[in-house]
Amino acid sequence: MEEALTVLLVHSAGEPLGAVRRMLERLSVGATRAHTCEEATRVLQSRATPHLVFTDTVLPDGNWERVLATAAKAPEFLNVIVVSALSDVRLYLEVVEKGAWDFMAPPFAEAEVAHVGRCGVENVYNRRAALAQLCQEFDDCEPHDIRAFWTGWGI
Repeated sequence: MEEALTVLLVHSAGEPLGAVRRMLERLSVGATRAHTCEEATRVLQSRATPHLVFTDTVLPDGNWERVLATAAKAPEFLNVIVVSALSDVRLYLEVVEKGAWDFMAPPFAEAEVAHVGRCGVENVYNRRAALAQLCQEFDDCEPHDIRAFWTGWGI
């Protein structure tokens, strides 16, 4: 049985993530919200790890890099999508190079948000399923234990 989709939006101001939130609502995708890196950390360290995180580039107590670093340590696989108010090719390259799933900037098309989200979620479901299958092959194994091991190896 497939788990219910969960999304975390990390932003302090209304735009550009306000537009993404409204599009997700129209697509019947509910999202929780964190206003700071610290709030996002609490969500990402819980056992109810979201599938996707949409984060603003700048937050009151950090930036997208801090959110991405925290996401890499989460108990479950997830994908981070960095959302910028401006299109910036250098930032796009940096974001993807550092491990984010994608980078988005306005103007947003609902089809684009849906496509990026759908591909990101499919990737997460596949990685979580592969991890669960691997754990079945070992007697005393929890997915978060192997996830922590893989993270230590940069996988």
